[in-house]
Amino acid sequence: MKISKDYKADNYSQLVEKYLHHFKEFSERLEPDEVDNQLEDYLKFYKLTLENFEAFEAACSESVNTFENYAKETSLMLYGVKEINQFYTTKYNVKEINLVIREECTNPYQILLDWVQAEILDVKGIILAILKKKDMARARVRAVEKVEEEKKSLANAQTGKKSWKSMLSKQTKEQKIAKVEAAILEAQKELDTIKLTEHIINIRLISYELPKFKESKAERYEIILKMFVNTSVEEFESLIQQARQIDFLYTFSN
Repeated sequence: MKISKDYKADNYSQLVEKYLHHFKEFSERLEPDEVDNQLEDYLKFYKLTLENFEAFEAACSESVNTFENYAKETSLMLYGVKEINQFYTTKYNVKEINLVIREECTNPYQILLDWVQAEILDVKGIILAILKKKDMARARVRAVEKVEEEKKSLANAQTGKKSWKSMLSKQTKEQKIAKVEAAILEAQKELDTIKLTEHIINIRLISYELPKFKESKAERYEIILKMFVNTSVEEFESLIQQARQIDFLYTFSN
């Protein structure tokens, strides 16, 4: 997928405007204590979860292939038994076996594989959401530094201290001060915007997204396990039923 050349990422003012439009209620809540530490703990947990899921995905994929081969070989074996029984019935008067062989089966391990692959995508998404908050925190630090730099520039302009840039400028002292003051206002506005955006992200993650994610995953997990167990029982019961159709107590005709 290619990004259009005309695409432009939202600046912080546009971003916070969208956040306030969609998530205004989160901007009015107070952040819990040590929210950064909480999010860091969540990040560590979900990174470990992702590693475990990816290992489980590999195991499920192998189990899917193993079951498919097993089901295929079992069907071939049963067809072989049916053909041999026809021969023995014709030549040696052996009792005919009424063996009904299923053409299709359900792979229970495919249920687990589909589930874990979806979980991996979801966990990656929640990790990206937390990392987005960390990106915003880094942007806040840079914005604070920018404000402090502009304040130093204002102090220099007010005292008449010159830098190599100011020596090349034809602006008056008052013009330089006015320009720096405007720059401070712009830098402070961006800092305030970043802080508000970060605040909304923090509140939404801690009070909504992460708890909802946890609850929905627990419910889904229980449903998937029941589906897997029920499908496994049905498949192996079907296999046992097919085996029971084979009557080894052959009746020979006189």
